Amino acid sequence: METWSEFATYGDAASAEVIVGLLRSENVPARIVSDAPMPGLMHGFCIMVPAAMLRRAEWILSQAQLTDAELSYYATGQLGDSNSPR
Repeated sequence: METWSEFATYGDAASAEVIVGLLRSENVPARIVSDAPMPGLMHGFCIMVPAAMLRRAEWILSQAQLTDAELSYYATGQLGDSNSPR
């Protein structure tokens, strides 16, 4: 049985999905685990990777250097402040 390790935690599912997509595109298996005690009470979304691939996942993310704004864009498809005119 493969051992999985905690890689990163995000406050929203969309940001976690972006990172999981990045890791999977680089052939690193990844999954999201929510720490919600019950549905609707989400606290965070933890990305898990195989323990043997943890260092590779860290390297991939360090090379990507995504900003919070980029994460938001990839998650929502919107640039900048949602109240600003397009």
